[in-house]
Amino acid sequence: MSVAHLDGLTDTPSTAFTWLAALVWPLTLAEGAALGARLNTPADWLRVIADTARLKARLPQLEQSGLTPSGVCALLDGLSPDALRAATLLAQPPVASERVRRYLAEWWSVAPRLRGSDLLELGVPAGPAVGEALRALRKARLDGETNNMEDEQRIARKWATQSYFDAQP
Repeated sequence: MSVAHLDGLTDTPSTAFTWLAALVWPLTLAEGAALGARLNTPADWLRVIADTARLKARLPQLEQSGLTPSGVCALLDGLSPDALRAATLLAQPPVASERVRRYLAEWWSVAPRLRGSDLLELGVPAGPAVGEALRALRKARLDGETNNMEDEQRIARKWATQSYFDAQP
């Protein structure tokens, strides 16, 4: 691996972990775990190492044509930001690294305009249905199916009705 690809790294507090992700990029999950055990690395190092391998395993899915922003988020949510930053520099094919870059720049922070309390007022039943509705609204917003609060309220009302009928025996 050439370090020329890493020109995008700057001196930030997380740079060391991004460099770690770049260094372990060639390793599988098992090899990364073995390295972590051998070096007795701290938990935050182990997470970066493991997430880097997990991300590499998802690259074929990230390059699929027709993958929606919510599909990208489903693949990348919860992974270490440092592993993601390394992937923007090292992942092949370029479509995968571009999708990771867009995730970091645009999609990871997208959230519904409505809050849980708003959903309860619109009739979504308290409990797990609220979380499910929030995830559905985030997906809709990521994929351009909602443009404003009214769109989200319409989806939430539909969700509330559907959830009610799905819960009935």
